[in-house]
Amino acid sequence: MTIIIGRKFKNRIVLASDTMISFANGSRPEIIPGRLKAVVLGAELSIGYANYADQAVAAIQKVKKNWDIGKRNLADMFDVLCKEKMADFIVASHIEGPQLFKIREGRVTDDLNDAFVGNSDLVKLVLEGEEELSRRPQFPSDLQSQEEILFRQAFLDLFMKEGVSIREGVGGLPIFLLASPHGHTYDSYAGVCRWDSIEITPASAGTQMPEPEGGMASWGYNVQSPLLRGVATVGIAIRGISLGYVYTPLQEGAQWSAVALPNDERSAGLALQILQTETDKYAVQFGGGFEVEDLPRPPVKSIDVSMLREISLHAKKSRNKTTVLVEEDGLWVSCRSDVRGSGSMISFNELRQGSLEYILEIIDYHNAIVTDAGGL
Repeated sequence: MTIIIGRKFKNRIVLASDTMISFANGSRPEIIPGRLKAVVLGAELSIGYANYADQAVAAIQKVKKNWDIGKRNLADMFDVLCKEKMADFIVASHIEGPQLFKIREGRVTDDLNDAFVGNSDLVKLVLEGEEELSRRPQFPSDLQSQEEILFRQAFLDLFMKEGVSIREGVGGLPIFLLASPHGHTYDSYAGVCRWDSIEITPASAGTQMPEPEGGMASWGYNVQSPLLRGVATVGIAIRGISLGYVYTPLQEGAQWSAVALPNDERSAGLALQILQTETDKYAVQFGGGFEVEDLPRPPVKSIDVSMLREISLHAKKSRNKTTVLVEEDGLWVSCRSDVRGSGSMISFNELRQGSLEYILEIIDYHNAIVTDAGGL
């Protein structure tokens, strides 16, 4: 069993998936690294799968081979996937505009706004999570709709609240595949999961996470996408062990490669640089990728002082102590009360003409979060 949910947000489609793999012989499931179950095939096509992983991956690899020789149409893809009845698939396509398809037992359902394969109980939990999150202050974004933000957060919360073993055969780490008209890719982000004693096999030769005190513990991780879009390559680094992985599901044989990483707080940045380099190396090696920004923007080479003045005045009038700092990468906005703090970075490419109202909304958002927690 697994969980993959596809959701359409106007011209963007998000596939959210787990990584855990169960084995038919009854041996312990492989929680991490597991498998990458949402696979980018190119600039306009991605496929997620559930059930028999080996058979599903073989079918997806065949679709990829057809793609590479010029058979880039939906009919050829459906012909291959529908013949593999031991697996279910979700297809995100921009070949003929944003389209979401589901293939189950060899039958295609199209023109979908959302679809899932795997454990239906978890879909209900995600929907409940979205409903709960919708009642909280909403973070403003000019890249993602509020619906997309809620969906992503509710899916992430499964792994924080339920742990890495969410249900039998379902769990591991959450992966987000973004199917955009600007190219299909994976999302880079930092997250936290809950788990008890867990053995990460087999690449780590029995490496174990440190034993938590009193049951469940939280461990941080990073997901790193390649700089190139249109390539089925993504890396993960687990903070707590000196090991990372690069998933390569379209590579014949191996589904991932282990990457040795430094394991101390001072080397956290270096570890991510190493993982990014390895992820990019595989992406270039496989070919077909390209560089693009989701929403291209002109670089900002200076800061509008009048806009900074307005931001500072707004921060000064806020209900809680609010600080705005100019840093190397942009503006760091933070808000704090006696019981809670909240903050985020606003990059320089967001400090463009017409973005003042957006930035003020971010300040208001962090104040609302702190106030809900008891700020005065």
